Amino acid sequence: MLADCISAQNTRSVSLSTEEGIFEAVILIKQKKIRVNEKNDYTWYRWNELHTTQGGYDGKILHGTYTHFDKNHKPLTRGNYRMGAKHGTWKTWDSNGNLLTIQDWHSGRKNGQFKQYTPLGELVNSGRYRKGKLKLKKKDKQLNTKEKKKKKEVTDKKKAAESTPTKSSKNTPSTTKKKAKDKTKKQAVPNSKTKPSKNKS
Repeated sequence: MLADCISAQNTRSVSLSTEEGIFEAVILIKQKKIRVNEKNDYTWYRWNELHTTQGGYDGKILHGTYTHFDKNHKPLTRGNYRMGAKHGTWKTWDSNGNLLTIQDWHSGRKNGQFKQYTPLGELVNSGRYRKGKLKLKKKDKQLNTKEKKKKKEVTDKKKAAESTPTKSSKNTPSTTKKKAKDKTKKQAVPNSKTKPSKNKS
C-alpha cells in the first residue's frame, strides 16, 4: 500500500499552540493524490492550522503520531494517523491524567476494542467495533435485554394503574344520574299502591 511505502524523508513534525492546548503531529510533505472515502474524516495541515473534513482534504495530510496536550503539557489525546485518517489505538485522558477512553481505529473507521473509564479507573462501558458499528458482547446484550424488559414492565404497570378506576372515580356523572332515577322510582311506587276508596251508596 502507499501508506506503507512512505519514508521518513517525506514527513515532517509540526507543533501548534492554541487556546485549546498544544498539538504535535506528523504531516506528509510530498504526497500523491490519494483515494478518499466519502464517509471518513480526514485531518490535514494548512497555514499553521489543523483541519478535519469529511470525504476529502485540502492541504498536507497527517501521517504518523498525533498528540494533543493541555497547557501544562499533560496529554489529553494520543493516536496515529494514516494517510489523513485515524488508525490504530487512540487514548484520551482528563486534565488530571486519568485514562478515560481506549478506541481502536482502522483507516478512519472505528474497528476493534472500545473501553470507557471513570476518572477513578472503573470500567463503565466496553465493546468492539466492526467497520464503524458497535458489536456488543453477549453479557452486554443480555444486560440490554433485561433493561428493556424492566422498562417495559414499568410502563405496563403505569398504564394499568392509569386505566383502572380509583375509588374517587366511582361517582361519575352517569352513575349519579342512575342513582337519582332509582330514588324517584322508589318514591313513586308507594303512591301507586293506595287503596281504592269505597263508595258508600
